[in-house]
Amino acid sequence: MQDKQDIDFEKHDQQKQGFFGYDVMSTDETHTGYVTPNGGAGYTFTPPMPKPVRKRRFALITLITSFILILAAVMTAMFMGGMLFGIRLNYMGVVMDGDLSGSPAIGQMQYQNEGQDSVAASKLDKAQEQHVSGTTSAGEHAMSAPQVVGKVAASVVEITTETMINGNWVSSYVSEGAGSGVIISEDGYIVTNYHVVDGADQIKVRLTDGTEFDAYLLASDQSNDLALLWINAGEHALTVAQMGCSADLVVGEDVLAIGNPLGSLGGTVTNGIISATARTLVIDGNTMTLLQTNAAVNPGNSGGGLFNMAGQLIGVVNAKCSDDDVEGLGFAIPVDTVYEIVYEMIDLTALYVDDLREYGYVRGIVDSGLSLYDVASIQEAFYYFNARSTGVYVLESAYSEEIMYGDRIVSINGIEVSTAAEVSALLGQLQVGDTITLSLRRGGRDLEVSLTLQEYVPEQYRNNVTFE
Repeated sequence: MQDKQDIDFEKHDQQKQGFFGYDVMSTDETHTGYVTPNGGAGYTFTPPMPKPVRKRRFALITLITSFILILAAVMTAMFMGGMLFGIRLNYMGVVMDGDLSGSPAIGQMQYQNEGQDSVAASKLDKAQEQHVSGTTSAGEHAMSAPQVVGKVAASVVEITTETMINGNWVSSYVSEGAGSGVIISEDGYIVTNYHVVDGADQIKVRLTDGTEFDAYLLASDQSNDLALLWINAGEHALTVAQMGCSADLVVGEDVLAIGNPLGSLGGTVTNGIISATARTLVIDGNTMTLLQTNAAVNPGNSGGGLFNMAGQLIGVVNAKCSDDDVEGLGFAIPVDTVYEIVYEMIDLTALYVDDLREYGYVRGIVDSGLSLYDVASIQEAFYYFNARSTGVYVLESAYSEEIMYGDRIVSINGIEVSTAAEVSALLGQLQVGDTITLSLRRGGRDLEVSLTLQEYVPEQYRNNVTFE
C-alpha cells in the first residue's frame, strides 16, 4: 500500500467518484484506508450520504456487513475466552492477560483483574513462555538419563518398618512395611511419606551401598503425607538431593522416578513425563495438589524421588492409581510444598537431633510404663478380661504394682478416656516427673491410683542412663 503522503487525493477521488457514487468533499487528513469491491486498495475519506444504489449493490453491502458482524462476534468470543481461562493472548498488537485461580482439575476458575498481585498469574505466564519456547525446568543443564541416575541415585534410600499389631487372644505380631526416602541434608535428614512410617515401632534406612541405619521419626504431617526422619550417619558420606523448583515444570518434560518398588527392588529407575503440574486429588480424605506423571510407580516407590533431567528433585512420589484398568497414572508431592513443610519441621526438631547425637534418644519424652489394649465390643471385653464394658484396658504396668492386668482406665486427672490414643494425647501434654491420678474399674469396683511419669529410654540405652 502507498504511503499517504504520496497520493494525489484530489485526482484519486475524482477517478473513483463515479464508481462509488459520492461527491468529493476534501482531500485533507480525513482520508482513511479502504478496499474497493474489485479488490483494489488505497485511501478515501468519510463521504456524505451515498446516492441511491442498485439492488445488487445493496446485496453486496449486506454481505460485507454480515461478514464484519460475524468477525466481530468471533473476536469477542476469543477475547472473553482468553480472559476466562487465563490464556495470554495477542490480538492486533494488544496483549491481554488472564489469571487462573482455583484448580483446573475440578473446574473452579475465576478471572482476576489485571494489575492484582497474584502468584498464580506469574506462574501461569512463566509456564506459557516456557511452553512456547520449549524450555523445561532443567533449562540449559539438561543431561541424559544415565547421567541423571549417576548424579542422584545415591540420594534415594530404602526404608523398612516394623509395627507391633495387637491380634486375637490379646496376642501381638509384627507387621513389616517398606518404602523409599530422599536424603535432603548432609546431617542425615530424610524426607518420606507419612503413610510409609505411620505407626511404625522401628524404622531402618538402607543406603545404595548397603549400609543400614536405625532411623528416627522426628515429625510428620498427615494432611500433606510427609514425614521427616533422621539417621546418625557419623562420618559416613551422604549424597544429598539437589532441590529443584516444581513451579518451573511444564507438561511434557522428561522426568525420572527412583525408589524401592515392592520393597525389594531398591534403586529402581523409571522414566516418563510430567502429565499435569497441578492435579487436585482426595487421598485418604485429604485434598492434595500433586504432580501427575506416567513414570511407572509401584508399592514401595512411596517416598522416593521424582527428578528432572538436570538431576534436581522436583517431587516426592506418594500415590498411584491402582485400578486394574488404569496404567501410567502416578502422582508426586511438588518439591515446593515439600521444602516449605519439611524445613519448618527441621527448625522445630533441631533440639531432638542434638539429643539423638549425644544420647541416642530424645530426652524428656514421658513414659507411663503402661501397655494398653482397646476393647471395641462387650463380647471382646468378657472374653479377654471377664468384664462387661468397652474401653481401654491395661495389659502391663512397668512402674506401678497397684495397676494390674485387666484394669479399665476410666479417666486420667479427671478427664475421661476410652482409647489408648486418648491416653497418649493426655500424657503428651505432661512432663517427666509429673504425678497423675488414674481412675480405674476392676472387678466391679472403682479405685484411684497415682502414677509418676518416667522418661522414655529405649531398651538398648537403659543400662547407660543416670537420671539427675
